[in-house]
Amino acid sequence: MRNNAHFLCPLFALVIGASLISSLSHAQVVTLVDSIVWTAPEEIQISKYDVSKKIHFEGAQYSYENVQLPYFLGLKKIKNGNDVKSIQIGRTVFAPLTAEEKSLLKDRTLIENKLGISFGTVYDRGEAFAEYKIYPFRSNGGNIEKLISYELSIETARADVMGRAKSSITESVLSSGQWIKIGVTNSGVYKLTRETLASYGLNVAGNPRNIRLYGNGGAMLPERNNSYYPDDLAENAIYFEGENDGNFDASDYILFYAQGPVDWSFDNVKGIFVPQKNIYCDTTWYFITASDSPGKRIQSQAQSLKSPEFVVTTFDDYAFHESDEENLLKSGRRWFGNRMESGVNSHSFSFAFPNSTSGPHKLTSRLVARNTIATPFSLNV
Repeated sequence: MRNNAHFLCPLFALVIGASLISSLSHAQVVTLVDSIVWTAPEEIQISKYDVSKKIHFEGAQYSYENVQLPYFLGLKKIKNGNDVKSIQIGRTVFAPLTAEEKSLLKDRTLIENKLGISFGTVYDRGEAFAEYKIYPFRSNGGNIEKLISYELSIETARADVMGRAKSSITESVLSSGQWIKIGVTNSGVYKLTRETLASYGLNVAGNPRNIRLYGNGGAMLPERNNSYYPDDLAENAIYFEGENDGNFDASDYILFYAQGPVDWSFDNVKGIFVPQKNIYCDTTWYFITASDSPGKRIQSQAQSLKSPEFVVTTFDDYAFHESDEENLLKSGRRWFGNRMESGVNSHSFSFAFPNSTSGPHKLTSRLVARNTIATPFSLNV
């Protein structure tokens, strides 16, 4: 027995070591040193009828959302099968704007005190690349500076999607059974009673533990092919009050969280929450069925016995108004609403924030004008 024990220990260490080497072999850190060659401002064709002078550098790109400031779009080859996990920018060198560049910068509030950078993984003919977008400006003590040179550290690791086995499903969960479809237009917690489900036609006479709820939320599908998305409806955990006795009584009810057609994310650069409205639908659908086995339920978690270290008394709340009524170019995904023209030169919007604090508050807007002369806008709060 003693000899066997000595034999097993080295073998176990060897297996663990091999696993670590296999995992680490897919990690990669790519370092890139680059510079931006600034030129004199140039006349840029924004649209068929809009030509204006813009701040410019070699390879400058301009977005529809912000035509004032150019951004730099770069690509760097990475290991196939990897995804970009993070990009750090360092060893930056800045220079002040020229007098002409300053004159073209109409809105200094667009520029933060740190560089804006976003990134992702793209594929071209089977090859993986890190794609990064840099807004090469910063506010430094009230002065606007432009980026001259920098160093990027691009960290990648095995792509989650690449490591997943391909789905083996041959049919959707909706292919059999009795199903009830429920639509929601806003994110939040929803309540379903026995009376409500019975009125929808669901059989509520069976074991309530077998009631299941499915749905994938209301956000738009990811545009990148390598981003994970379930290939069938996912089951959601629900809270079922009163199911333990095996009967769906009149006083019992279901609570579940549903995501509406607006997806909120936090912009680390601007320090604000940003909405992404689903431009293809205004309703999120969830599906309920009574199966022959128990469904997923929200699990209870033990209450911590430790004393609180921090007491939350305030939180960030947010809201937005967006009417998708008109597409100026009759193309693309950028829509606007609340048209202002002769006779209609203002709009008012109300937002309710109960128990709001004295501040600070942030208000952002996205406006567009089509005119032969400069068109000013003003916001009054």
